[in-house]
Amino acid sequence: MKKIILIILYLNINFASSIIAQSCEKTASITVTIRHYNLSIVTKQTDYCEGDELNLESSFGLAKKWQTPSKTITTDKLQIANLTLADSGVYICSAEDSLACISSDTIYIVVHPKTSVVSTSNSPVCVGKNIQLNTLATGGSYQWTGPNGFTSITKDPTITTIDTSSTGWYYVQYTNEHGCSSTDSSYVVVKVCTDQNTLLFDSNIEVFPSPAKEFIQIVIHDQILPEKISLINAIGEELFTSNWNAEKSMKITVQDWPTGVYYLKFDYKEFGHQFKKINIVR
Repeated sequence: MKKIILIILYLNINFASSIIAQSCEKTASITVTIRHYNLSIVTKQTDYCEGDELNLESSFGLAKKWQTPSKTITTDKLQIANLTLADSGVYICSAEDSLACISSDTIYIVVHPKTSVVSTSNSPVCVGKNIQLNTLATGGSYQWTGPNGFTSITKDPTITTIDTSSTGWYYVQYTNEHGCSSTDSSYVVVKVCTDQNTLLFDSNIEVFPSPAKEFIQIVIHDQILPEKISLINAIGEELFTSNWNAEKSMKITVQDWPTGVYYLKFDYKEFGHQFKKINIVR
């Protein structure tokens, strides 16, 4: 009989403990707000040429930080006035609000090289002869314009049946495979020739030795002297330039340049460009 009483008492105690534990349970809640800003760079152009101007802006109201391939700038709109090849790369625009929420967007900019073009001609030319125009460039497209409404898309156009009205500036615009353009011009003189023909500038310029290895000597047998002289390679790159002195001769060292065809460009105040072809060998 005593054993039964003890068992009943133990059961009552455990039942009461369970009730107390359940009455202590409580719940709480918290509201979390997620702020999301959709910053985007609105500029669509990604390909540029050397010398172009870059303008980037984004659709966001706060102050922006622009990360370029070379530096970080805090400005509303990003502007680079004269692009170089080093400006190619990733551009990141980001903005941060008062609660440190950051939104950003990325664009990849490519800056293509601009290929220089050099135009040449066989000026001066006798009436009735042909004007031959040439360009020192490869590939791409060409657009020539000149006196008497002359136009051509040929790289090296020939103009036939000429008279003195064909005298003047001939301009060429060259566009390379990336759509980058450059221009140059040649002044062509058309003369009425005597029985002895006109005195060509080219025949009055002597360049030796030919081919050259270490130096070239230039002698001008004429009273008209150029203002400047340049040495240009076959793709139009200027390797050397100098003002012409008061003398009628000049010596240029060429030992550092590789084997190839080069052009001496003579710039005259009133007659435009004249060219002389030379060869350098090693």
